[in-house]
Amino acid sequence: MTHTKEDRDSVTLKRIKTIRLLLLWLVALAFMGYFSWQYYGTAVNESVNLQGAIKMKNVTPATFPKIEANKAEKVVMNGNSYSTYTVDLRASKLTFYHKTPDGKPIGTFKYLYEYLDRQQKSLVFATNGGIYTETLVPLGLYIENGKQLVPLNRRQGTDNFYLTPNGVFYIKQGEAFMTTTEGFDENTHTITHATQSGPMLLIDGKIHPRFVAGSANKNIRSGVGIIDKNKVVFAISDQPVNFYEFAVLFREKFNCRNALYLDGAISKMYLPELNRNDLDNTIGFGSFIGVELK
Repeated sequence: MTHTKEDRDSVTLKRIKTIRLLLLWLVALAFMGYFSWQYYGTAVNESVNLQGAIKMKNVTPATFPKIEANKAEKVVMNGNSYSTYTVDLRASKLTFYHKTPDGKPIGTFKYLYEYLDRQQKSLVFATNGGIYTETLVPLGLYIENGKQLVPLNRRQGTDNFYLTPNGVFYIKQGEAFMTTTEGFDENTHTITHATQSGPMLLIDGKIHPRFVAGSANKNIRSGVGIIDKNKVVFAISDQPVNFYEFAVLFREKFNCRNALYLDGAISKMYLPELNRNDLDNTIGFGSFIGVELK
């Protein structure tokens, strides 16, 4: 049987149409698979995030475990708002966190929360510790559970850390202490926890000599002050403030004689009693200071 040219052309066109339809079908399948993956992948991720959100949503000022001797307080002074947490060392233990026992950096507030949660521990309060390097190592003295991980830093520099006098906040035999770096006794064998940072905000009741009232150099500020040997107060500004304003908070509101700046713009505070659930997972920190429910 012979085929005319017209017959052969017709067969060729049919084959081309068939191939085109097959290709379109394959492309359609590919798009369906892609969008299906996107949908279900997103759904899984949203489910994970939602579970986390639900967990945190249950952590409200009314339901979160509290330590009655401690006090979470929103303070307004000279038009500025601050979140503060006063810790009674007789009723609760301050804990410092840098790395897990296997050497993994804690790094973020979210990981700290999850790390303690896996141990069935409840985090009541946390804030970032002193200033640190780009590799998430404390820039100055750091002692955790009696072990010195970073030595005292007496170097000179231009950053806030080096705005002398800077200082050291430490816990010794269950009591709180703070001193300038210059006056610090490096015999640290009885110190359980310590962090060095700078500048000092208050030195023996006096505001740091380099601070200027009315300065336009404003930023988010976090710090710690000594009320007495059994009580310390942590504070973070809710909006940018200058160093002078921040120092006045510790002196006038809490009657601190010594207070230390911890860090600036990136500072966070986890304090559910004041609706501060700062469980950020994007900013890395060198260390944390926290209180767990006993």
